[in-house]
Amino acid sequence: MFRKVGRGGWGWAPVAVLSISLLLPVAVFVIWSALTGHHLQAVRSGSMTPTYSVGSMLVVSTVDPADVRVGMPLSFVTPDGVIETHRVLSVTHDENGLSFRTQGDANRTPDPDPVPASAVRGSVQWSVPHVGGLMLWLRWPRGFLVLVVTPLAALLAFELVERKGAWRARRDSNP
Repeated sequence: MFRKVGRGGWGWAPVAVLSISLLLPVAVFVIWSALTGHHLQAVRSGSMTPTYSVGSMLVVSTVDPADVRVGMPLSFVTPDGVIETHRVLSVTHDENGLSFRTQGDANRTPDPDPVPASAVRGSVQWSVPHVGGLMLWLRWPRGFLVLVVTPLAALLAFELVERKGAWRARRDSNP
């Protein structure tokens, strides 16, 4: 699997194998999420503790507002444009349409405003602890630097070292 390169070096094969073994499952998961209509959402506050701790990643699937039930963790967009996830306390049908009263599991009081059906983003299917914090940390531009620029720089450096070694070998073999 690994071929020995040059004078005792292994080349960049171990780095490539490690990178692929770490990034391939993540890439498959992100692509699966996008293709199946799921949204990935990082937990930024402790309002849903202990159910979803700060830094968790939520996998949210779209839901028809008519299918929302009491007790369901609901992801919605606030009037400020922030995405929140709180538990549904009640479902209301009135002259304004369908709306939901929500409350965070760690909050003492319900949210002040009802959530209109048009603000519903989806329902939480499951969560992964700590991965949401990593998602937030890897936002632009840091993610681009870590996931694109650094591997390209490493690949370029390895390639330059390999070429330098090959150039020296040719130079030494030709008197």
